[in-house]
Amino acid sequence: MNYNNIINSIDGKLCTRKTVAKTLGIPYNSVQRIYKRFLETGETVKKSRSIPNVSKLNGTAMELIKEEVKKNCTITLKELKVILLKR
Repeated sequence: MNYNNIINSIDGKLCTRKTVAKTLGIPYNSVQRIYKRFLETGETVKKSRSIPNVSKLNGTAMELIKEEVKKNCTITLKELKVILLKR
């Protein structure tokens, strides 16, 4: 779905929001939200809220954990913590 088509249809007075929703087969509230965002920010795409995946473990610690789990698949987190702190 191209949000710009929704905006152009509503802004150009070609269709009502209700008609756009029915034509595209999306909820009326979605059309309202997209149009409202456009009026407020001038953009139709919502901003990403994702947080980058940053590991607190360095490469050697991760390798050590993998090795220990391969040796003993029933190792607990507490035991892994002790092993990591020793090295």
